Amino acid sequence: MAISQVDNAHQTAADIAKARKWKRVAQILTDPSSLFWNFANRANKMYKAGDFDIACDVYTKAFGILDEVRPVPSVQNRATLHYNCARAASHLGRQIMALKHTEEALELMPGYQSALEHRAKCNLALYNFKEAAEDYKQLLLVAPSDAPGRSDWISRRAEATAKSEQSHYDILGINPKATSADLKKAYRKECLNWHPDKHQSSSEEGRHRSHIMFQKVNEAHEVLSNPSKRSSYDFRRRHSTSDFNYGDYEDE
Repeated sequence: MAISQVDNAHQTAADIAKARKWKRVAQILTDPSSLFWNFANRANKMYKAGDFDIACDVYTKAFGILDEVRPVPSVQNRATLHYNCARAASHLGRQIMALKHTEEALELMPGYQSALEHRAKCNLALYNFKEAAEDYKQLLLVAPSDAPGRSDWISRRAEATAKSEQSHYDILGINPKATSADLKKAYRKECLNWHPDKHQSSSEEGRHRSHIMFQKVNEAHEVLSNPSKRSSYDFRRRHSTSDFNYGDYEDE
């Protein structure tokens, strides 16, 4: 029986130990430090076995009593547990949970390369394109020049940067010479695609993505539907240059 599980009489292992006066066993089963490491080890085993749902649940239990653990686990141990939890969550499509734990890991260990790479993937999957591009930029700056994933990071950064810099026309899927009627039709179509009400029954990740895209659609429409704003926007587009040079990070 796992520590937190109950038997047919709805008793945990700790309840049974207390009832039978197994003082040493009861102490172990209720001691925060023993519980924490038991949870951590079990979660890691569940992850390796591919039981990601159980792993996430047990990692969460471990983090729930972390403040009571003495001595306090090392920074590296805590960061690793957060990273492992993030990976388990990603396997389940829970990218928001995964993002939270990669951020916890990086707060503990700012130079944690694996956590930084995972955060970049989470941000990309959640349509946080600007943040994803910045994460991949940092990876390219801090990782060794012969890092195995370098070429992939370059292409993913290019993808994230391109999506974060999409024009209002691209967001609405119209030509820069589109008429007011074309704009109105495209706006209605994209509103139907991304309106939050349509995604209420979606996952937390789905709602997050729809919120981001709906904001972009409305921003694009606000600018392009106003002749003065559209003219100013078009002028800036024609005279703007990107300060990003992908070649700066190409492998030699």
